[in-house]
Amino acid sequence: MVAFTGALVWMFPELMPEFAEHLSDNEGEVLPHVFMAQVERWAEQLVSERLPLVERLLEELERGYERGGEPVRNLIDVSFVENLPYPKQPHAELRALLPPRLMLLLRHGV
Repeated sequence: MVAFTGALVWMFPELMPEFAEHLSDNEGEVLPHVFMAQVERWAEQLVSERLPLVERLLEELERGYERGGEPVRNLIDVSFVENLPYPKQPHAELRALLPPRLMLLLRHGV
């Protein structure tokens, strides 16, 4: 899971400020579930102004879900998908952008 979160930061250097804050808050330790929740909040904040970036992130999470083992799948499900805003909450439009597998996770959870 730590490798997956590191790969996300490598693929999306825009996440570096969130990652640096995460490391600072956690005494240099990567807590994958905590960081993935930060990634979800980051995506919420960007969905209106940087849609292509958010779409790329969602596609990468979809690939991670398809190719990753159970720990990575759990990470994406529990700490990203389950943290998405409910309908009619701010940034809920993020839900409609989910790729197919992530959409299935969302539908089964909510």
